[in-house]
This record gives sequence, structure tokens and C-alpha cells, in this order.
Amino acid sequence: MNRPEPAPHSIDSLAAQRHRFDAGLWLVLCSLALLLAPVGFVSNDGLGHSRQFAAGTWTLNPNHLLFEPLGAAWQSLWANIDPARPGVDALKLLAALAGASAVALFRLRLAPLVAPSRGIANYATAWVGLSSAFLRLWVSDEIHMIQMPFVVAAAGEALRLLERPALRQGLRTGVAVGLAALCFLSNLLLGASLALALVGGAATAGRAGRGREARRAAAGLAAAAFLVCVPALLLTAALAGSSARSLIWLSHGRLGEASALARSESGYGLERTARGVAEAATRAGYGAASALVDLQPLAAAVRDRVAPSAGAVLGGVACLAALAAMASALGSCLRARAPAPWRRVGWLALCWLAPILAFGFLWSNSDDQFFFQLAPIFGLLAAVSASGAVGTSAGGAGEPRDRRRLWIALGLAALAFNLTDIAARRILYPRTERIAQLTAATAGACLVVLPGFDEAELVFLLSPAARSLDHLSITGLATRWPPEKGIRRLLARLAACSRRGQRVVFVDIFDQPLDRNPWKYLRRLGYDHAELLRHLEPFASPTTSQRAGPFRLRTLP
Repeated sequence: MNRPEPAPHSIDSLAAQRHRFDAGLWLVLCSLALLLAPVGFVSNDGLGHSRQFAAGTWTLNPNHLLFEPLGAAWQSLWANIDPARPGVDALKLLAALAGASAVALFRLRLAPLVAPSRGIANYATAWVGLSSAFLRLWVSDEIHMIQMPFVVAAAGEALRLLERPALRQGLRTGVAVGLAALCFLSNLLLGASLALALVGGAATAGRAGRGREARRAAAGLAAAAFLVCVPALLLTAALAGSSARSLIWLSHGRLGEASALARSESGYGLERTARGVAEAATRAGYGAASALVDLQPLAAAVRDRVAPSAGAVLGGVACLAALAAMASALGSCLRARAPAPWRRVGWLALCWLAPILAFGFLWSNSDDQFFFQLAPIFGLLAAVSASGAVGTSAGGAGEPRDRRRLWIALGLAALAFNLTDIAARRILYPRTERIAQLTAATAGACLVVLPGFDEAELVFLLSPAARSLDHLSITGLATRWPPEKGIRRLLARLAACSRRGQRVVFVDIFDQPLDRNPWKYLRRLGYDHAELLRHLEPFASPTTSQRAGPFRLRTLP
């Protein structure tokens, strides 16, 4: 016989005090660790935002309305407090505090609703902070992490809404969803998915008398989200003149084949062919799996047809272990005899997974920023997988104790891999050494030619000496002009330096695998690598490639 379900949100005062204490520890310890850690990694998007904030050239974007104002204000604040700190490092502090707040909020508001013990609640919280995509953006200078406290708050309110559908709770959930959407507009899809589940009655099936309340709750959710988002978006449209141009990003629209925006966005979006659909599905699945454990090194080895490193193989194994634990937990939640808290977790997971995977599919993209919103779902499923034996005693749907221990062991192994991987590849990234190597190799050049939007361009732009050197990005050409015009501009710049007898340095233009980005992306824009080298041959064929750290350079003359 199943035990009666406890009253909603019933947590005794001592337990509540422990939850607040643990949440405070997560907030303080995580904030201190990331504020004090000298993170070497810098992202292209983060550097681009930082340079715009410093120059004051950023604009409001309805797709992520709060990102730019908050990021610019934060960087300006640190420019006054600590002028010597680079803007990208100031933005890392913002990501650190936003991520720590999201993790602490999960420990305070979500973990107690599912975890039967303090230890399992903290294990679940670790799965939020140390899931791969969340962790990578947590130590990054990108500003996507700003949304996560609101996303976690929305998940917490949604779980309570599924527990007791009511108009007031629907309004609370809608406010949280609306605030999350002001940070990232696609978060509206999370609220829409939840509202549809409530209206359809699936999430409240078998609960007599709940249908009407569920529909009222869904209406409240929609109304609150609308009232939070629409006035802000209308105000933005009035200030910016029109939001149509920015909203094209959300719908993969095109402004005409010859426009700069059309060219810059042409690498993304669903191609309505059999191959395009298969690629989009693969990217969405790959993005979701990599949100657990990063599969990029293994995928790159398969793509380039080279033997994967031991670390790449280990990452693949860790990802399979994490996927198995999460899938087992989701299956347990969806069983007919699952305890009520687990069923709610199962429905919330489906309401979260469906729109996130669909958005990744329609945009045919696997970027972290579209999948790290899954982190609170990973945490809840981790709590379920770790409390299998408790589920057996409470509702008959749990798993044997030995299997629960197996899932915990596999989960801890995956978390340990994520932490080690991030420390090695991001926190300990030798930024200063890379800058020194490329600065010395390009000193005095008339022009530096780079593939663009890659490590070489990033390191070059971080160099103080880069301000005195002219540079040209092939990707920058490709997003502005078709191949014939872009290559013509490149050759004219090379000829001008040659006439003056000044050096041109090519960085990673030659001797690079063509199946890697940015060359894959450039090929989609019509910039064939072989054709480009044919045009460059008169300039660079007499020279040989030299190494500067991980970069390969050729110099003219």
C-alpha cells in the first residue's frame, strides 16, 4: 500500500533551516571560488561583447533584452573599481555570481521538493552547477548566465504549479517565465509547453477536480508572462525604431541573399531536406548530451577521422554513464506507480526537454547557450536516481539499493570528469603565453590575415600590440561579401602591403584541416579553401609554415 502523499511544501522548521544554510554555503563558496580563480579562457562572443561595452556601441536586442544593459553596466562598474582588470575578466565575475545564485536557488527552492535527504539534495545541486554546459558558461565571459537564476526560479514555481494547480501559482510561474524570457526570448517556449500540458490535462491526469484549476493556472501563467514581456518589448521597439530585424534571429528569417545579415546567419537554421533534417536532429541530440558531459573532443576526432585522445574517449564514456542515470530516473518518474513528487519531476522534464530540443532542431545548432537551461532538470533527475531505494519504500516505484548506488557512482564520475575537463581546458588555459607567442610572431606586420572567429583571432585581439596592427578576417569578409568581392578585397590589401615592401603574416590559413570550423562554415558561404589558396599562391608559395605555439604562420615576404 502506498503511503499518503505529504501536504504540499511541507518542510519542518529544522529541515528548512538546513536547506537555507546549505543554499548559503553553495552561494558563498561557489562565488568565492570563481571570483578568486584566474580563468584563462576567453570566448569570441564574450570578447565581442566586452569590446562593444567598452566602446559604448552596444544596442538593445529584443531576443535577449536584459543581457546588454546588465553586462554593460557591470563592466562599467568594474572599470571604475578596478581599471586594470580586462573587460572580459569583469564579465567572468558577472557569470560567476549569476551562476552561483542559480545553484543556490536550486538548493533552496527545488531540491527539498524531491530529495529525501540533505546529502541527496546537495548531490542534485552539484548536478546543476557541474553539468557540462552550465559549468562551461559559468567560468566564461559570455553573459548568457544572467538568465539562469530566473530559469531556475521558473522551474521551481513550475514544480509547485504541477503539485497544486491554482491561478495564484500560475501567476507566480508566469512572472518567473517572463523574466527569464526578457533575458532570452526563447524561454517563453518553456512556459508555453507547461501551459499546454496543464490545459491538456496530462500533467494532472487522475486528480479529480483539478481540470478547471489547471486551466485557470495556465491562463494565469500566460497572462503574467505576457504582461511582463510585452510592455518591455514594445518599449524596446519604440526606442530602437523597430524590433523586426532582431527578431529574425529567432525565426531564422532572411533579408535577401545579398544582405550582410543573410550571409552572417546562413550557417544556421533548418534546411528542409532529408540531410538537413537529419543534421538538425543530430545537432539537437548532441547539444543536449553535451550539456551533461562535453562530447566535442570525441566528435571532433570522429569528424576529422583521427584517433581520439584518451580524454576524448573518457568523456564519451562519462557522457554515456550520465545519460544512463538520467534516462533511468526519467523512466522511474513516468511509471504509473511512481510517487507523486517523481511524477511531477517527470512532467516538468518533458515540458522542459520538448521546447529546448525543438528549438535546437529548428535552429540546427548545438551551442551551449541553447541547452544549458536543462541544468535544473538534470539536478531533479539526479535526485530521483539517487533516491531510488527511498522511492521503493514510499511508493513501490523505486529501484534496488545497489542500483541506486550504481547511478550515484556513475553520476559522481561524470561530475569529476566535467570538473577536471573545465579546469584543464578553460581555467588553466595559458592566455598570457598564447598572447606573447602571437604578439612576437606578428610584430611589425603591415597586415595579419586570420581565418576569423577562432582561437588565433581571439588571441590576436587580446594582444595590446594588436591595436597598432591592421588585420583581416576571412570570416569577416565572408559575412559581408560574396566570394568574388571578398577575395578581391583581400588581394587588394595584400598587394598594397607588397608594394610598400612590408610584411604580411598569415595565421592558420595554410596547413589546417578543412573539416574544422571556421572552414566548414566558410565553405557554406561559398569560400572554398582550395580556391582561396589558389589566389594566395603568388604571395605565399615561396614561404614555409612556422610554428608559434599552437599556431602555424607564413610570412610575406
